[in-house]
Amino acid sequence: MEQLQTLETYIINSKRSVTFISIYVFGGTLLTIISTIKFHSLPLSLISLFIFWICPFIFQKQFRSLFTRKATVQFCEKLFSIEIFDRKTGELVSRDENRFEEIKSFKALNSSKDDSSYLKINFKNGSKVAYTFLGQGKTGGETDITKLMVNYVHSYNDSQIEDEKITLIPNLFASRAGSYYLAVLTILLITAILFQATYKPKTIPYTLFAGIVIYLQILAQRKRDLSDLENFKKR
Repeated sequence: MEQLQTLETYIINSKRSVTFISIYVFGGTLLTIISTIKFHSLPLSLISLFIFWICPFIFQKQFRSLFTRKATVQFCEKLFSIEIFDRKTGELVSRDENRFEEIKSFKALNSSKDDSSYLKINFKNGSKVAYTFLGQGKTGGETDITKLMVNYVHSYNDSQIEDEKITLIPNLFASRAGSYYLAVLTILLITAILFQATYKPKTIPYTLFAGIVIYLQILAQRKRDLSDLENFKKR
């Protein structure tokens, strides 16, 4: 492994982004309800719903660009640092330096929905920090931040005693809570299928098909999460 590895990427303030989208959607919904009651116009209501419900998904990149900053991430044997730059001026805004010897555990996750990656760090002093990066996970290559984090943590752990090693926090579906969630979801899905087969065997609603597809996707994600966890433990 190289002594120093640098990656140019983008980082997004997830809290501000989610807050803005939530206010936009709920505020727009309230405005739509008020305008519908006042003007009794179906076209106006449909236009409002499109603007406030559909546009945030269609123009996702434009919406999140308001909270996106350019960042430089550097990894070395003892630490990794993140430099964040102003979106307009390009000037350095902040620099976080995270030493591996101060880290207790971490979580690294590539989104299956878009190009974002999530990195959460738990420090031995009880503090926490989380980052969301964009432009990640497209190829699953060694230049992904999550891949680099895992590789450098393994390198650090090789020189540490068991009690001082950094541990990997299981992703949702590889955790105990995820197992309970999946068990409840399985029971609900089986109940829905049995109810449909008993009382309305000739009709299968679209929602049931959608539920089965989502369930299969969750199973696939659980398999990946468990595999990642096992691979981390074996290395």
